[in-house]
Amino acid sequence: MKKIIGILLATCMIAIGASCNSAKPISETNVIVPAKLSVGQQEIVDLVSIDEYSTAIFDYSAKDTFNGLEIWIECYKNGKMSYSFHGIEVDLDGVAGNRNGRIGIVLNHNRMTLAVVTDSQEKYIDAKTIETISYTGRAWGPKNDTVIIENEKEIILYGYAFYEKADIAYGGQVWNVQPEMLKKCLYAYLVKCKFSTKHLGGLTAEKIANIAKDHIKENCSQYVIDTIINFDTPIVEENVQCWWKEEKAPWKVTFNVFSILGPIVLYFDNTGSMIGFDLRV
Repeated sequence: MKKIIGILLATCMIAIGASCNSAKPISETNVIVPAKLSVGQQEIVDLVSIDEYSTAIFDYSAKDTFNGLEIWIECYKNGKMSYSFHGIEVDLDGVAGNRNGRIGIVLNHNRMTLAVVTDSQEKYIDAKTIETISYTGRAWGPKNDTVIIENEKEIILYGYAFYEKADIAYGGQVWNVQPEMLKKCLYAYLVKCKFSTKHLGGLTAEKIANIAKDHIKENCSQYVIDTIINFDTPIVEENVQCWWKEEKAPWKVTFNVFSILGPIVLYFDNTGSMIGFDLRV
């Protein structure tokens, strides 16, 4: 399954990257719009997609006053936000003129993959495993209209929802105009993005802590998570000696567990990728 997901993502990224070179620039500025793919690019996307709504690609064009782009996933349970997944951060500084690029979202059952390709052909990819539950109704799909980019404005790009009833319709834009629809969902996942004038810069202790919490939520059972004493505020240390090699790890995150067996420790490099762990629970 992981191999299939990898092929799916790689193929879609080829389509997204190629589109950045061949697609006509957006005539408007400070907008996000559904991408208009060429016939060949659409055929590739259709080939690897579960259906027409499981893959979404957007074009964006922002003024050079915007320096940062963030994309993340929020999880709602019974209408209330339960938690969020740290996703992709892109520093747009250094690009001459307008900041243009593409955002891709791929849904494959319990896996959501996010991707960004900038006009300088830099690619960013992140994948998250999401929780699925027993349901009667299920709906998913992208936003299908133009959205104006404003500083720090949160924009909903995609939704994936689970309902008790099968007769509830879903539209990509319904979350903006009818947020009360969230109350009818057992679960709902929203992919959001925002542009900001601030420089995102490199990794910080807060960002690493959020990335580490995402890893715990993805890979540990709820039973293990419930035993963590400091899940919301894990201990973050920089430039720490690894237990399995001589080199030091740029980041170490420690989750203390209500157990005599010891803490959960994760190690990360300067890109935010996990390079090791110490699990004794």
